[in-house]
This record gives sequence, structure tokens and C-alpha cells, in this order.
Amino acid sequence: MERMFTLWDNQNRRKIEVEAKKIGKEWKAFCPFHSDKKTPNLSIDPDKNGGVYYCFACGAKGQLFNPNLTDKKKTISEIYSYKDEKEKLIFQVVRYEPKEFKQRRPDPDKAGEFIWNLKGVKRIIYNLPEIIKKKDKIIFLCEGEKDCNNLAKIGILATTNSGGAGKWRSEYNPYFREREVVIPPHKDDTGENHLQVVGKNLMGIAKKIKVLRLPGLEKGEDISDWLTQGGTLEELFKLIEKAPEFPLPIPIEERECITLYELRRSKLPPKKMLLSNGIIPIKGFGLIGGLTKEGKTTFGLQMALCLVSGNHFLEDFKVIKKCKVLYLYHEDDIYLINDKTDLLMNGFAETEKAIREEDEKNLHIINAQNYTFDSKNPELGSLRKIISEVKPDVIFLDPLQLFTDSDLTKADNIKKLRDFLKNTYDCFWMIIHHYIKPSYLSKGTKEVPPIYKLLGSSYLANMCDTFIGLEREGENYSEENKIIHFTLRWERTPIPMHLYRNPETLLYEPVDSVSLLRGKITARDVIQVLEESFKGVASYKDLSRLCQDHFGVTDSTVAHKLKEAKEAGMVFKEIGKRGLWSIKDPEKLI
Repeated sequence: MERMFTLWDNQNRRKIEVEAKKIGKEWKAFCPFHSDKKTPNLSIDPDKNGGVYYCFACGAKGQLFNPNLTDKKKTISEIYSYKDEKEKLIFQVVRYEPKEFKQRRPDPDKAGEFIWNLKGVKRIIYNLPEIIKKKDKIIFLCEGEKDCNNLAKIGILATTNSGGAGKWRSEYNPYFREREVVIPPHKDDTGENHLQVVGKNLMGIAKKIKVLRLPGLEKGEDISDWLTQGGTLEELFKLIEKAPEFPLPIPIEERECITLYELRRSKLPPKKMLLSNGIIPIKGFGLIGGLTKEGKTTFGLQMALCLVSGNHFLEDFKVIKKCKVLYLYHEDDIYLINDKTDLLMNGFAETEKAIREEDEKNLHIINAQNYTFDSKNPELGSLRKIISEVKPDVIFLDPLQLFTDSDLTKADNIKKLRDFLKNTYDCFWMIIHHYIKPSYLSKGTKEVPPIYKLLGSSYLANMCDTFIGLEREGENYSEENKIIHFTLRWERTPIPMHLYRNPETLLYEPVDSVSLLRGKITARDVIQVLEESFKGVASYKDLSRLCQDHFGVTDSTVAHKLKEAKEAGMVFKEIGKRGLWSIKDPEKLI
């Protein structure tokens, strides 16, 4: 398939026609900005940001021509002049509004005119004459000319390199020999990377390098923002005195080699968690296992809803940080997922743990039936793009065996799958997986630990940081009564937990083993507790706790019976999320 595209050459303010061919999912063309006509290195994406192009050979990039966008005139807002030791103008960086930068050099044949490129020009640092003259002053090494000019206004000597972060050249290094340097990185990943590059270049050359992290900055802000927010010269020098020198010490948990002596005397920070008690660390792998139709998907969705909302999971496990979650389903269809989430959401609302709309937007449910994670021929569709946009903390796979055709009984295949997932995105992967059929267990092995009941190689058990086995309770072999078994890497493994799954809401809730046999309650029972123990008025939290203790039932069961009483006109609730419950007609029976 062939198609004509019109590129916009913003530097020369012109349109360029190219003919492109569709190769796979991409449009490819010969690049008009360099002479190679053997390989179509120009990639065109007409759907991204109104249409963009990029050449993988010469680096040319820009927008497709759009008369409503690309032909608008830009205005010059600043001109930054780079002068050599003799104060001769070498080149300029021109800043436009809307924000854009171009570089130009004096035209040697036409006085007062410029050539809009830096071909053949020696690269130098900004404010070079001042740097040379003021040999005893500290040099602030910033990411942009604007920061340098703002610092100059309060008497600070500052410099930068043209192009900012990611454009450092080794020929800049000699300018800093035996000088004291302060680097104030921008508060973002680009700033941190630039700090490392510049710092490593100047080690052994500069007399001293200090890293100045400014207080109160939001992500993406810089030293100019700090000055705008009221930062002063006096404060700046106080911060410099306390600033650490480069290279910064490597956190002990990131060091490759450490002696036992150092380890025992270090203040090793606790392992970072998303879900408390070692259930979900910030990175790694977890497995939720169980027999077919045991309720693993519902269990996984309830966990996902807790992660995005901040609600405690199974009451005992605290969400340390609200998460962004991707839930990739391969087995059910969207109608079943919708039905389950509706019931779960209603269950949370009944127990006054309603999930807010802004939290709902952080759970992304993805039909992954066209995705395969085989290492030889992975097919990810738009998954990488979704991941790059969402930046999830946790990704659920449901169920594992439908995402791969590999033989899961072979450890090598499990290792390859683990590495593939980690390389796709380094977060926490919660994988839902089936147990082996009970009839397949060898005689005498039916009492094996649940983690070794997983279908496939035992390496599955070795790779995971968290295992949760979901099974039916032995003597109460029903869909509602469950028991979960844990195996954790990072904290002491909890004892098995008994659960009750409310058939009305599908919510799993922890109960003690005695409650599984007792747990019967009516709406009238709830009203009686409200009347006798609270004189007819109580908060939901107090009423639910007393009913749970007295009748051995779950929170959601109390909520359901209270709802029945309300619908029958027995009780009413004050307006508001934390409104009190009151008896309306104590004599009216249900």
C-alpha cells in the first residue's frame, strides 16, 4: 500500500512531499533530509499528535503539514548568545513562543545575518567569558539558559550547554578544571539522568561537585521555579553548605557488594510495599491459585478495586499507596467482568466503603484475548502503548495459561516468561493461575502445600514473591466458604485465613472458623441490636462490629440485612456518607 504525505520542515518553513509504503503497521519512506536512497529510514505515524515523522538515520523529526497548526507564526521571546574567550559571538540559541528552540550562527559573508544550523561550529558553554574571568567563584551548572539568566539576577555565576539535558559533550569538561561546581537538577527523570552524565564527566576535573536538591519543588520544576516561589540568595548558600558531594552514595539496598560488617551497621530501609504485610511489594511477581471456577477472578477484581481505592483488602491488609492497575482478562468476556465489578462495587458501597469516580479511572480493564507472551513470537497489540500512558503499579494476568502456548511444566519456559514480563514493564505482576486437577495428584501427595498444586513447573513457586491459594473450606464445601493459604517472600507467612463470600455482593470477607458454622442472621436481628445496645441510634461502623461479634457474621452480611430493613421501612439513615442509622418503627416486623 502506498500513500503520499506532506511533511512540514519547521526549520526552513517549507512543505516536503514524500511517498511512503506501509510495512507491517508502519509507514516508511526515504528521508528527504539526507542523501541515502537505499533504506527507507523515515517513519511516519499519521495518527499520533496530529501526524508526526522521524528519521532513524539522521534524526530529522517533525509534524505532518497541517495548515491550521504548522503554518502558525512563532514569536521570538529570548536570544541566548554563546561567546568565546575573546567575547566573539560563536552562535545563538533562539527561544520562541509557543516554546521551541532553534540554533543559528553568524553568516561570515553577510554581516548581521545568520545561518540556521551549527555545522562546523566549535561548541562552547554559555557565559564562557564570565566563567574565565571569575576564577574564584562557584559555578552553577544548569539545564538551560533561562535558569542561568535568572541566577545572574541575584549575583550567581551560572552556565549550561546548548540543547540542555542529554546534550553534554566531553569538550566542555576542561572549562571546569579545579573549579567548584553546583548542579541543581530539575525534579524529573531527565534532570536526574543529566546530573549523572555531567557529574561523571567532571569527576577528577572539577575541584568539588555538589548536588543541590531544592526543597518544595513539584515534579518537573527547576531552580527558576524555586526563585519565583520566593527563594533567596541567602537561602541558596545555606542549602549549598549542606548539599552532598557527587558522586552520591549508592543506597545500601542497591549496592552490588557489601560486607557483613557494613550491613549490620547500616540503617536498611524496610522493603517498599503497595499492600501491607508483604502481600504486594512495589516490584515482583505474585500468584493467585485455585481450582477452576473457584472464584479467582472475583478475588483478583476485589484486590484490584482495593488497590485503586485505598480500601483495606480483606480488612487486615492496608493499601500503602493508591495504585494504577491494569487488569488483563483472557478467559471471561466484558459482560461477566461488568457483572462482577457491579456487584463488588455495590458491596463496597453497602459497607460505606464506596469507591470514588476518580479511583475507578485508575483501574483499566483490558480484553487481552489477542495477546500472547511467548518469547519467540510475542503479540502485544497496543499493550506497550497503554502501559506507557498509564504507568501502572500492578498488572493482573487472568489466567496465565491463556497468555502463552509454551509448556509450563518446563522451568526454562517459566524463566523466559518471567524475564519477558519484567522487560515489558518492571512493576508488580499478579498472575492468576489454575491448580492441577486433583485426580492428577500422585497417591499420597494430596496434602502437598498449596503452592505446589499449581499447574506447571515448581519454578512458578520459586519465582513468586507472593502466593495466595484460594480453596473451598473442607467441612463446609460450598461456593461461599473459603480458605486462603499464603506463602510470602518478604514477611512472615500468615496463617490460613477463613473467608466468606457474600452471594449477594461477591465480596470476600475474613471470618473465624466457628463463624462459618454459625453465621445466620436476619434483618430483625440487626434491628434488635440497634434497639437494645444503642437505644435506636448508631453509626454503621459501631452497629456492624457488634453484630459481627454477636452473630459471627461478616460486615457485608450486616450491610445487606440493614439494607433489607431500610427497604422495609424499619430504619432510616441520615444524609451523608457517615450518617447515623435510626429505628423508624420498632414494632414493624419483616
